[in-house]
Amino acid sequence: MEYMVDFAHFLLKKATCCICSKTLNGSKHLNLAILDKKATWKSPVWMSSLDHQVRAVAVVCDGCHNENPGFVEIVKYAIEVREDEIMLHNVDELENVEPINILPDFNTGSMKDVKYMPFIGYN
Repeated sequence: MEYMVDFAHFLLKKATCCICSKTLNGSKHLNLAILDKKATWKSPVWMSSLDHQVRAVAVVCDGCHNENPGFVEIVKYAIEVREDEIMLHNVDELENVEPINILPDFNTGSMKDVKYMPFIGYN
């Protein structure tokens, strides 16, 4: 757990918003977005056991998160962390992956397109 807290603080201190490119230094929250884009790097990524696709992740500042409820569609970059360096990948240059629709629509709460129910396990 300590690693996750340190990683969150590292991103808030060093990363830039994947929408507006401003620093996250003033953000109170770490807003992460799972993208329907293939990640070819190690960290950070999100992988579903449902389709085994390794998905890219974006970070978004509080301002962009609050102003754009459906912000995933306007994300410009995905992030990669190598040691203490953050690399930005243009999402237009990344390979698309099939959406898995495991969560309700955050704008409407609709469950109509949900194919799978999420499961999160802890050891």
